[in-house]
Amino acid sequence: MNYPKAKRYSAGQMKTQGKYSLGFPKGALVHFTAGRGNPVNSVAGGVKDGYCFFVIGPDGSVYQAFDLSRWGYHAGKSYHPRLGSYVHREIVGIEVCCAGMVKQIDSDTYRPWFNTAAKASDDFTRDQVRFSSGKQNQEKGWYHSYTPQQEASLIDLILWMKELKPDIFDLDLVVGHDEVSPGRKNDPGASLSMTMPDFRKLLKEKYSQKQGGVAIPVALPVEESELDDIDSSEDKTNATPVAKKALHFGRIGLNGTFQTLNGEFFLSASRANDGTLPLKTPFGKAQELEGQFAAIEGIVEKNAILESRLEEIVPPLTSSILGRLIESETGVAQRLLGLAERAHAELTGIEELSDNDADDIIKPGLSRPLCVLDIGHQPSSPGSVGTHNGQVISEYAFNKALASRIEALINSAEVLVLSRDDDEDGYKKLPEKINSYNPDFVVSLHTNPDGDGASGSSVLYFDGSTRGKKLAGLLQKEFVTALGLRDNGIEGRGTGAIGGGQLSRTRAPIVIAEPFHMTNPGDLKVAMDHLSDLANAYARAINTYASSLSDNQATIVANSAAPSVIEPTTHFTLTAQGLTKDTFLKQNEAALVNIIALVNKKLEQSYGAGYKTLTTKDAWTIFYCEAGLKPNGQVDPDHTHSAGERGLLPLPSNVKYWNGAGSPAWDKPMPLATNIEQFFLYLGNMKNKEVTTAKGMKIYRDLFTKPGIAGDSRKEARLLAAVTHGYFYSGTYKDKSVPFDHLIQGFANNTPLPQLMSSTSYVYAGTKIIVGRAANIDFGLSIAP
Repeated sequence: MNYPKAKRYSAGQMKTQGKYSLGFPKGALVHFTAGRGNPVNSVAGGVKDGYCFFVIGPDGSVYQAFDLSRWGYHAGKSYHPRLGSYVHREIVGIEVCCAGMVKQIDSDTYRPWFNTAAKASDDFTRDQVRFSSGKQNQEKGWYHSYTPQQEASLIDLILWMKELKPDIFDLDLVVGHDEVSPGRKNDPGASLSMTMPDFRKLLKEKYSQKQGGVAIPVALPVEESELDDIDSSEDKTNATPVAKKALHFGRIGLNGTFQTLNGEFFLSASRANDGTLPLKTPFGKAQELEGQFAAIEGIVEKNAILESRLEEIVPPLTSSILGRLIESETGVAQRLLGLAERAHAELTGIEELSDNDADDIIKPGLSRPLCVLDIGHQPSSPGSVGTHNGQVISEYAFNKALASRIEALINSAEVLVLSRDDDEDGYKKLPEKINSYNPDFVVSLHTNPDGDGASGSSVLYFDGSTRGKKLAGLLQKEFVTALGLRDNGIEGRGTGAIGGGQLSRTRAPIVIAEPFHMTNPGDLKVAMDHLSDLANAYARAINTYASSLSDNQATIVANSAAPSVIEPTTHFTLTAQGLTKDTFLKQNEAALVNIIALVNKKLEQSYGAGYKTLTTKDAWTIFYCEAGLKPNGQVDPDHTHSAGERGLLPLPSNVKYWNGAGSPAWDKPMPLATNIEQFFLYLGNMKNKEVTTAKGMKIYRDLFTKPGIAGDSRKEARLLAAVTHGYFYSGTYKDKSVPFDHLIQGFANNTPLPQLMSSTSYVYAGTKIIVGRAANIDFGLSIAP
């Protein structure tokens, strides 16, 4: 899928990581290259370093070296409330060739960061720059301006994507890098001639006018004067109302961050709607309360909590105990924060629902853990040095090149490649630098520095860290297999030992990998001859460890009682050991019927007397379709489903939207009874909740009120199975269009499922998958009480 006006780059393709969840980006991220302005070099850099984005040159030329249906890295650590973390998985990057922020030298000289030699030809004049007073997304300062041709091409490209896929591409998801990575990135800032909110407004106006058949010339706003710091153009009277204040429970982290069950936010004292950049007014108490758990009242806006106010603080000793518990056992953080939110909901009687993107009603993509690859040493102090074929190779140079190879091979984790700052305090500051990214684990790339005669592979971890030891063991096994050198084993080191400072001060599980001895010519030759094998060894171990992060041995006991989330005084006991799907339903029938009764009680409270009930036919049918099985065909209470969902039945990743803030984490282990109750509640909410409007209907509620379907429990169960399988979700159709009338008529007429779907563009139409689903639905209906 290519932009018709794009120029081609013949020297290679940018690296993509997979298909977008909807087959097309939901929006776009506006960048600047912070470089000299050569678009071909920018494309070449993306190809070489494994990144993926459009590039717009100073003359407005657009370059594309990837398929638009596939996503690739371009955003780094980022967050958007509708997209989650690492937004490059959902929106495409657009790099505009521009130097970015510049330094004012005098009234007509503005210097970019790369002009270290103070060459006049590399500086910019006043007519090439723009000043921002720091409003909206823009950091205060001087910026090299996008050219008019670049802004015209940027608008044209974005509108083309919107027109191509209007049901997928959302102009509200055209964002700046500074909006999704505040404090870390400042692009586009004032390089773009308007703020990002104004840019989105302009895009919407142009799209609306184009839809009406009016030709729209690209007219750019008047440049902001460096003396005109007061923005009087904003109409405050019609400002969009912000969300209400709410209470949030979490852990205060570094630099004013606040980790909650719903993501990480920056705590700010800024008032809502005043246009102040949240980072400019941090919440003062956050700095002194770092590491403690707290309840903070405030207004969530993007990735910040505004008007932050401390409601309650957990004492330091208790916070320290909770913190150590979280750091020592994967998954505890989710359960702890979830329990806190549930307690808050019970005390206040309010369930705070998260925002939901109507395009993501069924199952958004699974977010992956963050792995930091730390390149050992630095250019001025490159570590051990060896010689291979007459070439002198340093530890730093070797691992810097190796890191790119490793990154390209990792598919179970997000990867951030870091190195220490090139100064005398670089090593001391490294743990703090790594901690600021809040990674899930860290692999520090080194080689062993011992003398010429030493040989072999080894890995260091922090003594006492069980997770660090596990990661070290995985890497060591792969190193020995890949290189065939002596197995020197893994070693736990304390604070006072060599490397102990980094190991002890880095909060996430961390290892120092030393797969060979750089100073031993024989070891170095083996490493150079097996460079690809070594990169694959790192990647295999990292992928294995990342995949295991949710595989903790949590409190899953299939035969034990668990309290109802709906009515905590009620407990349910379900038996699963050694049972198939039909025997599980038969032996647990009484408990399952009681769970359904509680679910219907909850639905009536939520939707009133006219609510659509969840029936045993609904529950039995979809259970038979969705229950996870062990290889022997028996039900698996802790099954890992295709998108990473954990439990006998797959809760959707947006379960908090459907079932409320007290819902368990969808990708972590949970008691069997909790899983069943939450899944049944999810099904009941799908029959009643008004998620969005399509074809004049409130989806999905109105589907179950259609003549020929309403009141027929078998037809309603078939229809509900269709909803859970995504038959009413545009992303599962090749043409991205749901054939509503065709489907509704088919379910009303009891048309066999394979026949019903065969005339649609559904991705699995005509396959055995449809036949298998139909058989499961029919069998589930046949045994339902």
